[in-house]
Amino acid sequence: QYQHIKYPYQLEIFVKQLKDLLIRTGGFLELPEILPALPSPKTTHYRNRIDLHPAVDEAGEPYYGFCLRNAPKTIFPLTECPIFALEDDFSKIPMRMEDKLLVLRTHSGEPYYYFKDNHNVVSSKPYDYKTKESLGDEDVFYDFCGLRFFNSYSGFFQVNPSLLETFAKVVKDFAQPKADDLLLDVYCGAGFFGLTLAKEVKKVLGVEIDPSSIAYAKKNAEAAGFANCEYTADFAENFLRGLLETGVKPDICILDPPRTGLTNKAVSAVKHLEPKRLIYISCGPPTFARDAAKFANAG
Repeated sequence: QYQHIKYPYQLEIFVKQLKDLLIRTGGFLELPEILPALPSPKTTHYRNRIDLHPAVDEAGEPYYGFCLRNAPKTIFPLTECPIFALEDDFSKIPMRMEDKLLVLRTHSGEPYYYFKDNHNVVSSKPYDYKTKESLGDEDVFYDFCGLRFFNSYSGFFQVNPSLLETFAKVVKDFAQPKADDLLLDVYCGAGFFGLTLAKEVKKVLGVEIDPSSIAYAKKNAEAAGFANCEYTADFAENFLRGLLETGVKPDICILDPPRTGLTNKAVSAVKHLEPKRLIYISCGPPTFARDAAKFANAG
């Protein structure tokens, strides 16, 4: 929604929004230092996923498109998308499954697609975008930071791959990893952030509610040759409480929650674990501001 604004000014807007949220939602009377927003190496054709809605025109011809703003049942033909990685006339794509959305994705291999319903339930296996043939392996992979990360074809991965190397470096700079550190990776997904630091620390403990993501985190650690990583499928609150009960004290804690942010129980557990360095990665700035206030108020 910022494509009409020159990119340097977009970055200024992002910083202003964060400051406003910390004041209004977080209740901060004095703001800590807010660093400038880091620019993306790519400002067009960077996104690795789009979901296309099926529709039929007045002549009965099928097409794909996006929902019109404020009119979600009106689908306009998507002839181009300036932020998606592929440059095609997406309205004319022939692949169809009745009443299903078409999901196009890119990774470090060839582009692929699959179908889902309006409730985000996956409805098909993945297919090669060029050949239209079924993928021989339902795992996809992303090559970053000298590592290969496997994931499910329908699993979550950061949508702007061009920024990931920079993103991982920022996390490392804040984490200040040391050889004898215990790193706690909460909401770890397929293990991306913890694995980029695994060779710098003594041990990585990761937790994620989705068993499939945990299976991939274990697979990614094994593929990288890291024997110092342990991953558990559980609610973050349960896992953190278990660490408290056993007296485990992490040196570094990475939090990467969904848009809803942390529950009060998770915040309380992290506060009692008292990690030396806490890195909170947020895709929902309002809930980040709320949680940041809780941590700040706890000292």
